[in-house]
Amino acid sequence: MAVEGSHADFRLFLSAEPSKGIPIGILERCIKLTNEPPQGLKQNLKRAFASFDKDEFEFKDPKVKSITFVLCHFHAVIIERIKFGAKGWNRPYPFNTGDLMNSATVLSKYLENSADKIPWADLRYIFGEILYGGHITDDLDRLLCSTYLEYYMKEEIIDEMELYPFAESFPDERFRSPPVLPYDQYFQYINEKLMPENPVAFGLHPNAEIAVKTTQAEALFGSILELQPRDGGGGEEGGGGLVQVIMDTCALCMKAVAEVNFNLREIGEVMEGEQRDPYQNVFMQECERMNILCEEMRRSLVELGQGLSGELQMSSLMETLQNSLFLNRVPDSWATLAYPSSKPLGAWIDNLIVRADQLKEWADDPNSLAKVVNIAYFFNPQSFLTAVMQKNAQKTGLELDKLTISTTVTRKNLEQTDAPARNGGAYVYGLYLEGARWNWNLGQMEESLPREMNFQMPVIACHAILVERMEKSQTYFCPVYKTQIRGPTFVFFANLRSKSPSSKWILAGVTMVMEVVD
Repeated sequence: MAVEGSHADFRLFLSAEPSKGIPIGILERCIKLTNEPPQGLKQNLKRAFASFDKDEFEFKDPKVKSITFVLCHFHAVIIERIKFGAKGWNRPYPFNTGDLMNSATVLSKYLENSADKIPWADLRYIFGEILYGGHITDDLDRLLCSTYLEYYMKEEIIDEMELYPFAESFPDERFRSPPVLPYDQYFQYINEKLMPENPVAFGLHPNAEIAVKTTQAEALFGSILELQPRDGGGGEEGGGGLVQVIMDTCALCMKAVAEVNFNLREIGEVMEGEQRDPYQNVFMQECERMNILCEEMRRSLVELGQGLSGELQMSSLMETLQNSLFLNRVPDSWATLAYPSSKPLGAWIDNLIVRADQLKEWADDPNSLAKVVNIAYFFNPQSFLTAVMQKNAQKTGLELDKLTISTTVTRKNLEQTDAPARNGGAYVYGLYLEGARWNWNLGQMEESLPREMNFQMPVIACHAILVERMEKSQTYFCPVYKTQIRGPTFVFFANLRSKSPSSKWILAGVTMVMEVVD
C-alpha cells in the first residue's frame, strides 16, 4: 500500500515477534511467510550444511568438521523421512535449522572440554532426547531417532563411514562420510557422491517408494472424485445420478447389517458357571459394540431413505451421510462407533460382515474358544490379549501387572491348525508384516521381496509370561497396529526372531498391522 509522501524505494518489513511498537491489528493483516525445507535428501543436506558460516567452519577442528557433516546428514534424513508417511514417522514433527545449529554448538563446546576423547554417549543423549527429541511425542518415534544417532554418532565417522544404514543388500546404493575438506568442496562432494534419492538412504526397503507414489495417486484421484458433478436426476434413461447411487448404496448397506443383532441376555443364559470366563467377557463386549454400530447404521440408513423419498426434510447430518456414501467413504457417524479402519466403504462393509460372522460362530457355542481367533476382527484387540494374561494369572496365581504377551510364530496356516493352543494361550491370525517378510522354513524375519508390500503371517501363538523371562537375544520387538495409519492404533509388541539387529528393522519401519488396504 502506497503511503503519501514516502520515498518510492521505501519498504516496510513486519515481524510476528512480540513488539509493543506494532499494533496487533497490523500484524493480523500482514502476509504470513514461511521458510519450508526443500524436497529431496540432497537439497536438504546442502541447505543444512550451508547454514554454517564458511569462515568459522574453516577454523574448526578436523574431528568437529567430520561430525558436523554427519550431523547435517542426520538432520536431512529425519526431515525428508516425513514423506514416507506412517512408515517414516508415526507423527510429523517440526524439526528445523535451529535444532541443527544448537546441536553443532553443543558439539563444539563438548569437544573443547573433552580433550581427545569424544563423548559419543553424551552427544547422542543431548541430540536425541533434548534438542531433536524435544519435538518428539511418540515413544516409537523417539526410539527411531535414537537408533539413527546410534548408527551415525560413533567413532567410525572419522574414517569415512558408510552413511546408508544397513545397505549391504543394495551394493549400488552408497554414500560415505567425506574426508576433511575445505568448506566449498563439501558441496561438490555432495553433488558428485550422493546418489539419486532412494529409500535405502533412510534405512528403508526400496518398496517404500511404491507406497509413497501410491498414496500420492490415491490423493489425486480422491480429489478428482470429489470434483465430480452431482446432479440429483436419477431417471431410468440416465442410469442413476446422485439419488440413485445413494439409494443403491443404502440398500447394500442395509442388507449387510439387517440380521446382525446379538441377544446378549440369551447368550448369557447359555454360559456355564457363576462367573464369566475372561474370553467370554471379551466376546460379550464385542457383541455389544457390534449391536450399537449396526443399530446406528440401520437407523441412519432408514432416515436417509425417508429423506431421499421426500418423507422427511433433509438435515445436515443426512446430507453428510449421503455425500460419504456417494464418495464410497465410511460416514463419520459410523466410524465413531466402529473400529479404526482405512478401507473404503465397500471393503469396509465386507469386513464388517466377516467380523459379525466370527461373533456369530462364538455366540453359537459361548462356552468354548475357537481353535484360532482372528484378532484383527475385534473392536478392541487389546482386550483379548489381556484375557490371555488373565487366564494365566488365574491359573498360576501370578500378578497380572507382572505378565506380558509372548508370541511364537508357528509353521501352520489357518487350515492346518487342528487343536487349541496349550498352556492357557491362544492361537491368533490376521496379522500382516510390513517392511519385511517371514521365512516359514527358518522361522525368522528377512528382507522383503521386490514389490512385496506386506506379508501375511502364519498362525501365531500368544502366551502370557513374566516380563523378566522374555527372551531378548535375536529378537525384534515388532510393534503391532490396527491399521496402516499406525500412530494411535498401537496394540502391543510381538517378539519375532531375527538374525539381523533390531536397529535394522527399526530404521526400516517394520511393523505388523491388522488391516491392509489393497
